[in-house]
Amino acid sequence: MGPILFTLIMASAPASPPPPVIVPPPVRPVKVCQSWGPRPPECIEPPLSETVTIYNSWRVPQGSEPAGMIRRPSVIDTDRSSLTNVPFPAWLRSGEAQRQAEVTVDLVIGPDGSIVSCRGARVEAYEYAPGKRTELPADPALGDQACALVKANRKFRPAIDAEGKRIEAPMAVAVYYKRQRYELLAPPAPPPPSRFLGPAPYSNRDAWPPSYSLDAPVSIVPPKFKNFLSDKKELPKQAVTGAVIDIANTGQAVRCDLRVPSGDKRLDEATCAALLTVRTAPMRWGLRGLPVQVSWQGDKTKVRLASPPTLPGLVSPIIVPPEQRPATPPKWPVRVRVLLDPQGKAASCMILGQGEDDAPDAAACKLARQAQYTPAKDGFGRPVAGGVDLRVDWAKGALSLPGY
Repeated sequence: MGPILFTLIMASAPASPPPPVIVPPPVRPVKVCQSWGPRPPECIEPPLSETVTIYNSWRVPQGSEPAGMIRRPSVIDTDRSSLTNVPFPAWLRSGEAQRQAEVTVDLVIGPDGSIVSCRGARVEAYEYAPGKRTELPADPALGDQACALVKANRKFRPAIDAEGKRIEAPMAVAVYYKRQRYELLAPPAPPPPSRFLGPAPYSNRDAWPPSYSLDAPVSIVPPKFKNFLSDKKELPKQAVTGAVIDIANTGQAVRCDLRVPSGDKRLDEATCAALLTVRTAPMRWGLRGLPVQVSWQGDKTKVRLASPPTLPGLVSPIIVPPEQRPATPPKWPVRVRVLLDPQGKAASCMILGQGEDDAPDAAACKLARQAQYTPAKDGFGRPVAGGVDLRVDWAKGALSLPGY
């Protein structure tokens, strides 16, 4: 009997199932609550922060400006970051409240840029809640603390006169103490200097005529003012009334605001009553604040509509003679502000912004005052005081209006 061959077949164990994959729940990004707009769900409030900053103040400093000054004192340090390692008033810390104090200090800057004197001129403090601002009683001693901070952390460029000589002059600086969660309480950025300025009365609501812009010429049929007089006995021989009217896009006058009273109630009432009957051709847009002047002679009238005021300008470009141009032009652009009398003659000049070089600044004002200007006129064509800002371009050797 031959050999018997056995074949052993080993059965392998069944494969184990793979371990389950555990997917972690999505992690929501942490969002910081914003100070405006809809608040995202589950946002976290940022922590309260305490900051102390120093800015140029736009308040008028106490004390008279020296005669002949063409450049005011200014801060040399333009860094607006918060001060570090400075004391923060304890009374501004109150639980979770957001508080701010603004201290205006009046300085006198000497010819060498040193602080001759400093005093706290005004202290204001507020507590902020959602949609509410509450005034707080301020600590008067904060003025002295603010003066100490300014002296220790800022340097100043002195004022100069028309000859470029450094002189003593006052200025104002603001110190802000802020305890807040958001950047809501930062002081607003100063407005850019305007080309048109000065004692021109256009910004004053009580001035006559007020500033007015006109997209297209408008004409009206003068109403019969005498028909609206309640009594014609012993009327003034001469009188003037002034009003501003609004005209709807249908052409109908819808509002009359008397700005220049005549001194006679009958004439004043008749002026607006008559102007409210005015109709013009329909227009796409209505007119707001159209100045109308009514001259009375007894019960007879003459009507004038105001036009947009005529702004002052340069008769010819101001070219800087080569011998007056600095060998190294100033690093920063400079503007000069020239105030003009009603005849268009320069009455004063002031350097705007951060003037750095005394001699070029004085030369710029001298050239600006020697230039010829076209006078400003109000809406009725009468000469008025005004002013212009000029851009000084030492590289090109010219003073020009912005935009030219």
